[in-house]
Amino acid sequence: MESRKASKRGSDPQNQASGAQTEPEWVLARPSPPTVGLGAESLHSRPEVIISLTWVGRLRWLAFCGQSGAILLSYLWLEIDLPLLPLILIVLTTAVSNLALIQTLHRVPNLPRLLVPGVLLFDVALLTALLALTGGPRNPFCELYLVHVSMAVVLLGARGTWTIVLLTLAAYLSLFKFHRPLVWEGAESQQLLTMGHWVALAVTSGLVAYFLGKLRSTLQMRDRQVALMRRDVLRSEQLASLTTLAAGAAHELGSPLATIAVIARELERETEKGIRTERSLEDVRLIRSEVDRCRRILDRMHLGGAQAKDEQAELYKYEEVVEILQEEVGEALFNNLNTYLDPFDDEIEIHSIAWAQTAQILIQNAIEATPEGRPQVDLHLKVVDGHLVVKVNDYGEGMTPEQLKRAGEPFVTTKSPQHGMGLGLYLARLLAEHHGARLSLRSKADVGTQAELLWPIG
Repeated sequence: MESRKASKRGSDPQNQASGAQTEPEWVLARPSPPTVGLGAESLHSRPEVIISLTWVGRLRWLAFCGQSGAILLSYLWLEIDLPLLPLILIVLTTAVSNLALIQTLHRVPNLPRLLVPGVLLFDVALLTALLALTGGPRNPFCELYLVHVSMAVVLLGARGTWTIVLLTLAAYLSLFKFHRPLVWEGAESQQLLTMGHWVALAVTSGLVAYFLGKLRSTLQMRDRQVALMRRDVLRSEQLASLTTLAAGAAHELGSPLATIAVIARELERETEKGIRTERSLEDVRLIRSEVDRCRRILDRMHLGGAQAKDEQAELYKYEEVVEILQEEVGEALFNNLNTYLDPFDDEIEIHSIAWAQTAQILIQNAIEATPEGRPQVDLHLKVVDGHLVVKVNDYGEGMTPEQLKRAGEPFVTTKSPQHGMGLGLYLARLLAEHHGARLSLRSKADVGTQAELLWPIG
């Protein structure tokens, strides 16, 4: 094999063979860029923000109704002197801002987390303005501050919660200095004020119990749904792994079984004619070799193939890499390739099972795409810039731009149904993507196709 490599290294027809290199390449798999800052919290922040603000919006509608009713009741029935215009403006601000919030929830899919404490602080400011115009700290509805604090405990983290608590305390303290006293005459005023404290406590307790209970239940349901989605994704991944394993076995067993079928028919005809030749013995040995190859494939599928995606990278010398590829492809097919192998001195660290399976698929596809009478398939192997580069050139009919764009999709093939199911490039793409390799195709009609695999090495 060494003399064969040396004789072909000087007349490398790589550029000539891949006349498609003048055409744009189609990348089936490329290394994924590292994901930065995509933890579990950021993945779940958007739905949590929407859920939280939805319930805050409902609470604000209830506050709007309650504030409007309280102002009308105090002014018309209790005949308390109130600054109606400023109070109406504050209540309308609550309504308008809540409409804007609801429209934002429907139109913007990704809202920042800071919007939740921002809305709570805005509501604290509005409540403080209302209380400042209606008696300040003597207003029994100062207890409504606890609703915002309770919402912060459920919706925010420790820092956000304590921020709401401190600013709420500061707002309440400001009422002692900045407020408009209530002008309320009548003997029943003190009795009604005491009753107002009871009503305020009842309203505050009811709001906290109902809204926080509903919000907590909604968030727990969301967590259960997320857990179910994770379970479904895990099951889908397991099913995909099983499907890939079965498809890989079918794809790799197809070639040796086809060889066995052809030779068996020839032996059957020779046996019927009573012919016993040296070729018959060679055919029997070839059948035995192909059966052993099938057994190795099944063993690898059982023991190693399922681990191809998760195998540990190991160090290999140049000779070992070539031997692995030769064993994967099959000695007979490998010896019929035009090999242009560039030896390397240092050991390289690769995932040998996944790499060899991917390269074997590319070589097998190239052999099947090259018709009789055309030059043999070219195989180039070298190490460049931290990658083990495999280039496979065939001299087949090539692919049209439409066919090239669909290459790598499952069950998409240019071969007849008897010669393939369209899963080879699909499996190669999956293995390449998983291991951060780059797999691309260049093709030109009536010239041929070049497959290039850049496999990262340690």
